[in-house]
Amino acid sequence: MNSILIKGLGAGFTSMLICGIFMPWVIQALKNYKLGQMIQDDGPEHQEKAHTPTMAGLWLVLVWQVSCIFWMKLNNPVFWILELVLLGYFVLGMVDDISKIVHKDNNLGMSVKMKALGQWVIAVLGVWLWMTYTPYDAMSVIKFPNIFSDQLISLDLGILYPLFAVLVIVGSANSVNLTDGLDGLVSIPIVCACLGLISVIVCSETVMSSGVLNNPQLAEFMPQFIVYLSALIGVFLAFLWFNCHPAEVFLGDTGSMCVGAILGFIALMLKVEIYYAIISGLFIVEALSVIIQVGYYKLYKERVFLMAPIHHHYEKKGWSEAKVVTRFWLISVICLLLGCMVILLS
Repeated sequence: MNSILIKGLGAGFTSMLICGIFMPWVIQALKNYKLGQMIQDDGPEHQEKAHTPTMAGLWLVLVWQVSCIFWMKLNNPVFWILELVLLGYFVLGMVDDISKIVHKDNNLGMSVKMKALGQWVIAVLGVWLWMTYTPYDAMSVIKFPNIFSDQLISLDLGILYPLFAVLVIVGSANSVNLTDGLDGLVSIPIVCACLGLISVIVCSETVMSSGVLNNPQLAEFMPQFIVYLSALIGVFLAFLWFNCHPAEVFLGDTGSMCVGAILGFIALMLKVEIYYAIISGLFIVEALSVIIQVGYYKLYKERVFLMAPIHHHYEKKGWSEAKVVTRFWLISVICLLLGCMVILLS
C-alpha cells in the first residue's frame, strides 16, 4: 500500500505541476480562439465575466490522463472502461460548450433532450461493459451504514441494479456540472469527493466485504484507483489557482460532466454508492435544488428558490460570491468528514 500511495502522490504532483505551469499559455490560446463564456441575462449580475475563456476542461482532462498513463498500469479492462465513459462525456460536454460559443448564448447549447440522450447512451454502454467484463458476486447489492450495529444493511436491487447504476452516473455528471456556476466553487467539492473515495480504499473494509475482490481484474485494479483519483486532485488544485475569484478561466461542460460521470462510476465499481452520496452531499443539494425548482414551478407556477441552482439563490439574497463559495466549500469538507466517519464506523 505504501508504494501505491507514493505513486498517488507522484501522480497528483505531476498533474498539478504540468497543469499549473502551462495554464497561462492555455488561457491565452483560449482567448486567441475566442472561446469565451456566455453569461445568462436572467441570472445574478456577472456580466463582467462575459467572454472569460472557457473550456479549460480540455487541458485539465488531457493533463489528468497523461499523468495516469505515466503512473498507472494500463493493462486492465477496468481502466479502459473508465476511459470510454470519460471520452464519451468529454466529447458531449465539448459539443455543448462549442454550441453555446457559436450561438453566443449560454442557453443555446445542445438541447436538453439531446444532451440527456447522449448521457444515458454513454452511461448504459459503460454499465453494460462493466457488468459484462468484470462481473462478481453480489454485484446488484447496495449496502447502507447502520448506526445501531456494526452490520451493514444490504439491499439487493436485482434486475433493477443496472438502471440504478446508470442513474448514479448520469446524476453525478449533471450534479457536478450544475455546481460549476461560480468562481472556484466546483474544485474543492471535487477534491473532497476524490479524497473520500480514496479513504474508502485505504481505511475501510467495506470494499473488502462487498464482493468486488471476487473479480481478479477489479481486485488488481483497486490500488490503481488511488493513483487515478490523486491525478484528478492535482489538476483541480492547479485549476483553482486560476479559477478562484476573479476567475481567469472557466472549466466548461467539457470538464465538469466527464469528471462527475467518472466519480459516480468509480463509486459504483467500488460498491460504495451510499458513501459517495454522503461525501458528495453538496453536489446532491445543488441537483435537488434544480429538480425541486423545476418540478414545483410546473405544478404551481411558483418558485421555491429565488434562482436555481441553489448557489444563485444565495447570491440573489445578497450574499457575495466569495461568501457563497467559501461556505459551500465548508459544507463539502463537512460532508467529507461525515462520510469518512461513517466509513470508519462501518
